[in-house]
Amino acid sequence: MNTIKNKIQYHLKTANIAEQFIYINIAVFIVTLLFRVFSQLMNWDENLFMNWFSLPSNLTSFISQPWTLVSYGFLHADFLHILFNSILLFYIGNLFLDFFSKRDFIIYYISGIVVGGIVYLLSYSYFPFLNG
Repeated sequence: MNTIKNKIQYHLKTANIAEQFIYINIAVFIVTLLFRVFSQLMNWDENLFMNWFSLPSNLTSFISQPWTLVSYGFLHADFLHILFNSILLFYIGNLFLDFFSKRDFIIYYISGIVVGGIVYLLSYSYFPFLNG
């Protein structure tokens, strides 16, 4: 058991930034799953965690939850969502890192999350047909 723990620790220390973001996403996904299970056991709203950290489409709701502009980028709805995002992040991230620096990767990754969130918010504000 100790060797498995050592292997995991070694891989976490030697992982590139794309792999580190994958680990962060997986950790957030596991926390989300654990919160859902705990919420069901305690008879709480099981979507409380997702509602607190996912980006709302309503601008007035966003004003009271500005952190969601970044936090939504680390949330995943189900296993297939995180699986395919992780596969894509691994391959595209490693390709990106062949040509650019770790710093550039972080800037583009976070900027992509923020710009995507802004486009989402503006789209729902200016295109009423998106609201159903």
